[in-house]
Amino acid sequence: MKKKSKISIKIKAFLMRFLCSRKRVDVNLDKVESILVLRYDRIGDMVVTTPLFKALRERFPEVKISVLASQSNAKIIENNPNINQVYVFPSSLIKRLLLLAKLRAEQFSLLIDLEHNLIWHIIFHIRVINPKWVASSFKFDRYGVNPKSLALFSLIAKTRASGAMAEIYMGIAQALGVLRNDGDLRYQLICSAKNMTYALAVLGDKKSFVVGINLLGSKTGWEIRKEDCARICKDILRRRPETKILLFSTPSSFEETGQLVEAINMPSISLLRPTDDVMDAAAVISKLDLLITPDTSLTHIACAFDTPLVTVNPKSDAVFANWRPLHPSGRVKVIFSKYEKSLKGYSYTDLKSAVENFL
Repeated sequence: MKKKSKISIKIKAFLMRFLCSRKRVDVNLDKVESILVLRYDRIGDMVVTTPLFKALRERFPEVKISVLASQSNAKIIENNPNINQVYVFPSSLIKRLLLLAKLRAEQFSLLIDLEHNLIWHIIFHIRVINPKWVASSFKFDRYGVNPKSLALFSLIAKTRASGAMAEIYMGIAQALGVLRNDGDLRYQLICSAKNMTYALAVLGDKKSFVVGINLLGSKTGWEIRKEDCARICKDILRRRPETKILLFSTPSSFEETGQLVEAINMPSISLLRPTDDVMDAAAVISKLDLLITPDTSLTHIACAFDTPLVTVNPKSDAVFANWRPLHPSGRVKVIFSKYEKSLKGYSYTDLKSAVENFL
């Protein structure tokens, strides 16, 4: 079995080198005419990438900057002034191939790959798009292949793997000649008038102290317990009776969260119905006095708007180092569970104490 495993790794290493083989071309910064950033993954990933877009615009003010986004995260950058074009990666394989062919016809000067691993399908997409140059943040070795040995990548930025994601991505900007400035890691989200109208309809005249609570994290098992949600709602209202509490939900959790609201049965607690635009929720978060949430995209959205934040995280130094909340004013309290891969075992006492800091 071990012999077969070694042979399999050698084959995969050979195929990886073959797929990434082409003549290495160093980036000529004076010849960059167009940029494509690959970011077709999750909502939080797009939020923490927004400082990079701003840095690229500052470095290349006249260059067309495009982003290949996912159906779930494209709305995050719909109104971003630093981006000229947003392409949405479709779910259909045939439509994906057609879009890749369209991107190839654009003849991009520079493609920026933000994945930290050597992923087959991403490398295939890069080869189809066929940019003149490819830049990336750090990449881990895979199958014994050192990414720096692959001619496909014209530039791999020197960044710390233990840094916050926004810092890691800014390493690419620095490698492209962008100077670091104070505040350049601030996330940039822009709500439309429609988004703000939605938030106003939800919040009304906003005379009350408003707390948002999200129960679900970015992974299965990363969630705030329902019984703790009921307890924290009652504790908040005991301390500040005028408080209005909104419970966030997703399409899949809407019914279950609604049942929880009914079970708590307090007029100050209401359910926020999900919409098909994540920026509606972002607009609401921008107006909250406090957001309570597990580690998920809403954490970073709150940071974008400097909304006071209590977040529950798994006990993983590596994960927290990469995804810690970069909160502008520091009005954030983080509590940790007892486990690396779940939120089980967090202390309600710690949660209550963290929340009370903002009441």
